[in-house]
Amino acid sequence: MMDRPPGDFNRKRPDRDAGLDPNRRPRKKINKRKIIIVNVVLFVVCLGLILNGWALFDHVLPQEEIPLYMMSASPDASETPGPSQSATPPSETVSPTPAPEGIFLDSGMEKGELSYKSHDLNIQIRKIREYDTNIWVAEVYTRDSSNILSAFAQGKFGRSFEQHTQDMANENGAVIAISGDNYGDDSDKTGVIIRNGKLYQDKPKEDIMAIYNDGAMKTYTLPEIDTQKMQDDGVWQTYAFGPALMNDGKAIEDFTGLTPLPSKNPRTAVGQIEPNHFILLVTDGRIEGESAGLKMVELAKVFEELGCTAAYNLDGGMSSTMVFDGRIINQQPGGGERPLSDCLYFKDTP
Repeated sequence: MMDRPPGDFNRKRPDRDAGLDPNRRPRKKINKRKIIIVNVVLFVVCLGLILNGWALFDHVLPQEEIPLYMMSASPDASETPGPSQSATPPSETVSPTPAPEGIFLDSGMEKGELSYKSHDLNIQIRKIREYDTNIWVAEVYTRDSSNILSAFAQGKFGRSFEQHTQDMANENGAVIAISGDNYGDDSDKTGVIIRNGKLYQDKPKEDIMAIYNDGAMKTYTLPEIDTQKMQDDGVWQTYAFGPALMNDGKAIEDFTGLTPLPSKNPRTAVGQIEPNHFILLVTDGRIEGESAGLKMVELAKVFEELGCTAAYNLDGGMSSTMVFDGRIINQQPGGGERPLSDCLYFKDTP
């Protein structure tokens, strides 16, 4: 073995020293842990900025209000024609407008949180906001009038029977139901009451709403009521609460003398776009800072903007209730549902 000169043990080989700058600083060792921490911090900061921006846009910045007529889309807008421009008087022989293709299922059932589709029904529910009020709008297509039904409290006709709308709906297998006219609250026992085709009472007192076997809906003022003629024309349901909200397809603008409560209140009402095509409407009301309720003139205007040709007010206030799939979906004043005499509901038929 060759002896190296003293002091040569620390000398680098010439080939390893080739091309190196003697003034170059030694390369620092990369700390991968620090890089990972920095990336995580940057990700969290970016995510926070995105969420703050979304919250600012959705809850703070003013949003453009969409007119109701633009929101009144049918369950399948691509296949649904526009609403009829005039109602057909039920006293004439009418052929119900066929439902648009695809509205009903050939068999089975499809159900969502606020929608329902079967062989007999197509229901789409949405919440809109107008006049500082939360408004629940249910658009309902029925195969025919047999899907439009009424229920009495405890299954009995009489002034002494009361029951919550939710209970009546569930006991009768309703897909959707709203509070009726609460006929039993009338101490005079007046009004024309025809339910599911049967006449229970014939004491005209105020304007009424009638639904016929062909699916058409019409309202009558007191002088126009002819119970026998309505029966001859095939009346299926009548409700006597009121007032009527539209006249010749236009919203009524003056309710002086027509209602004792024209001011803002929770409301329940039903309207029709064309035979077998209904709008059920319930509002939240008397909830300070959240939902005031509708004046009668505002209620009428909403139905007009939704494309209805006829509309009628039912029992509201603490009675105002919409039940869908067994549960109440509107918010009621005072936190509770008031029992009443009856309800209007829709269900599949065998």
